[in-house]
Amino acid sequence: MPTRPPASCRPTPSRRAVHVSSFGAWITEAMLVQAIDQYLRCSSGGACRRINSHAGPLESRRRAAKRRMTGLMPTSQPFPTLWQYDVGPRTPKWEAPTSPERRRQKRELSRPGFVNKIVGWLDSSGPARESTIEPLALPLQSDSTQTKAPAWDSTLGSVTLQQPTVQKVAASPDFPEEILSLRTGILNLELADYDDLFTLGKNCMASLRKSIVLGALSVEGLKIALDPLDEPSKDRFPNVDVANKMCAMIRRGILHAMSDAWRNDPAAVPGTLWLAFTESILSDKSHWQDAQLFWRLMDVLPAALKDAVSFQHVQKISCAFVFAQANRHNVFAHWGARAARFSQALQNLDQEMRNELDGRMEKFVEKQSRPSKIADRVRFSWLTVKAYGSADLTTRDFVATYYRCTGPEYRLGSMQRWQVLVARLAAIGALDPKICEGLLSRDCTSVRERWSQLLETIMQSDARDAGFRELCAFLTGIGEFAASVRPLTFPPAASDALAAVVSALDDHKQALELFYWADRKPRRNPWMPVLPWSVWPKHVEKIIKDPALDPAIIWQVLKLTYVRPGLKDDEEAFEEETRAKSRLLDQMGLWFVEADHLSDRQVLRSIQRCINQQRALTKAVSPKSLAHVLQVLCRDLEKGQHGRPARVMWLLGMVAQNQGQQQAEQTALAIEGWQDAMDKSCLRTH
Repeated sequence: MPTRPPASCRPTPSRRAVHVSSFGAWITEAMLVQAIDQYLRCSSGGACRRINSHAGPLESRRRAAKRRMTGLMPTSQPFPTLWQYDVGPRTPKWEAPTSPERRRQKRELSRPGFVNKIVGWLDSSGPARESTIEPLALPLQSDSTQTKAPAWDSTLGSVTLQQPTVQKVAASPDFPEEILSLRTGILNLELADYDDLFTLGKNCMASLRKSIVLGALSVEGLKIALDPLDEPSKDRFPNVDVANKMCAMIRRGILHAMSDAWRNDPAAVPGTLWLAFTESILSDKSHWQDAQLFWRLMDVLPAALKDAVSFQHVQKISCAFVFAQANRHNVFAHWGARAARFSQALQNLDQEMRNELDGRMEKFVEKQSRPSKIADRVRFSWLTVKAYGSADLTTRDFVATYYRCTGPEYRLGSMQRWQVLVARLAAIGALDPKICEGLLSRDCTSVRERWSQLLETIMQSDARDAGFRELCAFLTGIGEFAASVRPLTFPPAASDALAAVVSALDDHKQALELFYWADRKPRRNPWMPVLPWSVWPKHVEKIIKDPALDPAIIWQVLKLTYVRPGLKDDEEAFEEETRAKSRLLDQMGLWFVEADHLSDRQVLRSIQRCINQQRALTKAVSPKSLAHVLQVLCRDLEKGQHGRPARVMWLLGMVAQNQGQQQAEQTALAIEGWQDAMDKSCLRTH
């Protein structure tokens, strides 16, 4: 049966196909509205179901929720929900702050304000009668702080003190009028603004200063003035920090006033007033502001009264200061400045009290719970205080103090090591205190930049040698030399600073490690020396005589044939450097001869290299180098041997080249005479 060929006709278009015109169709808004209404009428009519086919409200709600979750078709609730959930917004909404009138209205509607208004209404409705209040006894500071809350007067719109409180405060003859005016002014403020509050505080401080200068402030009045705010006045402040700031400002003003008055007339400020101030500051409730007052107090306190300071109070204020420092970030400059000031205040104590305080504080930091960040920061805070006061300690003693403060498990970070080292350098006088403040306040993008700036600062210091020696000795003592100095070798590295570090090092292995780190970094001119040759003479002998090192490394380190650009222009400087290099080569030849771990062949090769370097520099060989070669050759003769002919001929050739043929012949005769003497001694023994 023949197959049917495929149809060659074109497929007929579908009857649903609509002829599309190339021209656009205009649709008016009325047409859209009519189409939407027609669609809504059709959809609402089709969605209607008979009541006998309804499965119930719960089943309908379940099916609707299922359709909504799958997203197949939009649905609407046929029945209202049983309850509506109050779901808050996902994003926070901004609300306008309340106005002063609104806050005042809320205070008036509060329970104390409502009770006061009722009591005031009852008093005004009853017969007018005078209030008879008995005078109270002499109030102490605790009585003044337990005053009643102020009552709001809605008619005047201001705060008025209740009459019993005013009479109670005024009944004390030692109560300062300045403190009474301050508290009254704070309570009478309609709106406790920051500027208005501190204006009252400054006025109070100025009045107290006048009273102190005139000698009108008693001991009890001083104790009250050091705690100027009571509970009602503190409630008017926006927060506790602002209230503490005002109290600290008034205390500082009192201390400065006492200091100035004592300088002008020591009799104006008796010792009891100083002791009362000290006891109030160094109390059990010591705060961070009290620690600041402590170092100011130790600066101005008369020397005769410093011995009267209690050790327990000093220990408590030290613990409070260390904890306050531990809760602050140590990056900022004022952190180190506060540690320096507090350490200086401790130096004003006698040596016995300082030693006892060191022992107590070391036990205190050891008892901190480990491991925890706050415990580690407490250790670091006390170590920084000790570093600023370590002028009398040697490097070994300070390293021992470091381990006692940190313990065997705790390791300081790079930034913390940097701060401790800056404090130590400032204590021993290697850095000026003002320069240290500049170092601490500089903005740096990395810790490596801080270390680079420290090295540059030590380079510019008058005591640069002592500074670099202390830096290397301290970092080596705590085992952090590699971690601290290695990042400084990355380009762009300050070659002068690295050279100063190598010169200050006492360990030749550390110097070689620093050289290796810097030599591995890519450089533009690899044939140039990494560090100048002048920093290596103190390490050359140790490198040559160290059995664990290859003596050939010294030539890679020195590169004596390299001449700095521009040095040849100054003939005098060039000749002086050439002579210094030649002297170093002579000394190196002697050190090679004295190296017991090297064989004669290794010694002769090293001396030969010294001679080649001398020829390249001075175009001659020094007599000391020839003497070193002769000393090695004599070792064979001392052993009863005739000496190797090749070595003898090499020596005679150098003598003839540098000192003439006649001197070479005399040297040959001396060697032959020595050989004959050795032969005769051998015949006698046999």
